Amino acid sequence: ALKAQMQSVEDNSQNVGGIKKQLEDAHMALARIENEKNKSEKEREDKESALRIELVCARDKISTLEAKYSKETSELEKTKENMIEGYIVDIAEKEDAIARLNLAVSAQEQRLSDITAELAAVNHHQEIESKKYQDENKKLREKIKSLESDAQSAGLSNFKDLTVELQAIKAAL
Repeated sequence: ALKAQMQSVEDNSQNVGGIKKQLEDAHMALARIENEKNKSEKEREDKESALRIELVCARDKISTLEAKYSKETSELEKTKENMIEGYIVDIAEKEDAIARLNLAVSAQEQRLSDITAELAAVNHHQEIESKKYQDENKKLREKIKSLESDAQSAGLSNFKDLTVELQAIKAAL
């Protein structure tokens, strides 16, 4: 019975050794799992940190782009306003120039009207003068005929004097 008990103790000892070995293996496996868990957690933390850094960079880029967009939009608005103001000034200047031209045209039209009236008055006066000269011309021609007739009746000697007088009258016409 002692032998059986010793055998049982030896078997138990071997079982304890096997269990110790299993316990050590389990501790080592647990350490590996813990190590892998820590390693995975470290990787996850690294990835999370990298993603946070990317997020901050992306936010900075967005802020930079928004500021650039705002500045460009503001400059574009100013440029547009300046162009509109320039067009308004240009239109006002052109309207002013057109108004001055219209005044100049009106003045020229009035001057033309005045000149036309003066020409009509001058033409009327010339018609009167022309009529007067025609009447005088007619009287002088009648006088010339009368003188020629008188010269023929007086004889040829007196005719030369009358001819000189007639030529002077004709030159006056």
